Amino acid sequence: MDEFLNPREKDDMLNIRVMFEGRTIPVLISREAMSDHFGAEGNGPGELVKAYVANSKEIDDKVLTRAVPGQAYDRNNPLVIHTKDL
Repeated sequence: MDEFLNPREKDDMLNIRVMFEGRTIPVLISREAMSDHFGAEGNGPGELVKAYVANSKEIDDKVLTRAVPGQAYDRNNPLVIHTKDL
């Protein structure tokens, strides 16, 4: 995990950035997806970030399989991942 990508939690979503097509794109991953697929436990603060840090390579790889080439992802149009997407 690159330090500059700075994973954080907001409104039951993990907010990360991943490299895609030569630039970083914003990604939101639901708490349910992080719990179901990556072992995030409980609803406490920091749980999503802890699960991301422990599984960042696998998560980034799975996220990239969902990214659509040519799509203009930005803060107003992030890539959103729910448990059904994984």
